[in-house]
Amino acid sequence: MNENVSMRLSLALLILLGSLSVSASEFDETKALAEQGDADAQFALGYNYYAGIGAPQDYKEALRWYRASAEQGDQYAQSSLAKMYYDGEGTSQDYKEALRWFKASAVQGYASSQYYLAIMYQNGEGTPQDYKEAFKWFSASAEQGNDGAQNNLAVLYSNGEGTLQNYKEAMKWYRASAEQGYTQGQFNLALMYVREEGVPQDYKSAHMWWSIAAASDHAGAAKNRDKVAGMMTPAEISDAQQMASDWIKAHP
Repeated sequence: MNENVSMRLSLALLILLGSLSVSASEFDETKALAEQGDADAQFALGYNYYAGIGAPQDYKEALRWYRASAEQGDQYAQSSLAKMYYDGEGTSQDYKEALRWFKASAVQGYASSQYYLAIMYQNGEGTPQDYKEAFKWFSASAEQGNDGAQNNLAVLYSNGEGTLQNYKEAMKWYRASAEQGYTQGQFNLALMYVREEGVPQDYKSAHMWWSIAAASDHAGAAKNRDKVAGMMTPAEISDAQQMASDWIKAHP
């Protein structure tokens, strides 16, 4: 393995593992490669400046190096650059630039960018509101396992926004999101059980999922759980509590 390939793998591992420190020599090596035009090193250097790893936190330098990498087509740098424009970090907030770079990354298949791009279409940020485009990109991200996208895709199916209303598909995606531990997906799944949307009414399952969401401090979950408990027998409540406990133990 040549030295540059080895260095790139090391950079990727540092980012994926969320390393909180790099040595001065590692930082200097990364910067030297970045200045030579290496896209991976440019992305890593941008991340270092963004997180304050190996150098003082500097959003403007992070933006500079993310852009250098993004312009070479790096999908992760494109996503990071877009997020900085979206949040107004190191630059003024610019939804059009955020949309541009999220889209550049999304078309390369990066699930996180697909999710944020869908959010922007859903909310009409940097573009006219477009539920069909939101549906398209939530679908792409959800299929790759993004829990937030799965929840939001279910919302679109439930409301008939950007697609035909389909409660069974909504249930499918709420469940996928909930099973990954996404608390809003858990909350919404419970609502479907109470409302008999795409599934027979099932207070025990609703109680279970609201209990699970409440255990993660979801606002409103405990209140809804206690309300539905008023429509259940003590035995049903006990069963639901056991179901929630079993799920939580199986998903530490």
